[in-house]
Amino acid sequence: MKQRFWPTAFVVLVLMAITDFLIHGLLLNAVYVAAIPQMMREQINFPVLFLAYAVMAPLFTWIYAQGYAGGSRVVEGLRYGFALGVFMWMAGGVIRYATEPVPVKLAAYWLVLGTLQFAVLGVAAALVYGRPEVPFNPAQAGQADLKEAA
Repeated sequence: MKQRFWPTAFVVLVLMAITDFLIHGLLLNAVYVAAIPQMMREQINFPVLFLAYAVMAPLFTWIYAQGYAGGSRVVEGLRYGFALGVFMWMAGGVIRYATEPVPVKLAAYWLVLGTLQFAVLGVAAALVYGRPEVPFNPAQAGQADLKEAA
């Protein structure tokens, strides 16, 4: 399945860009303008934005492949995307709310919509990448070493 890595990363990159535009450019734009007018740039720095996507999408795909535990691809993708989404948006939304003048409404939107976005990205990665050759099973990690030592 390693030959599916880059096509998967590309799909994740495209979906990440589209869903970011939908969430931040359309759904939350009025919230940004009302809450913190100086928060958004007048002109988006697209080269930096796409550089971030170009780094994040392969990492997102790589982590999916490393953590695949077997079972349904859709369930694996949802579980992975949800976990990574909560992790990312706790830092990106809730911690920013605690440390910056971000309204609670905006932090809540980030957490909910960002987690949903990552769940969608996780399912897309699972459907395109498929099942990695050797699923990671944390319950069996290190058991071969223990058997050899005995």
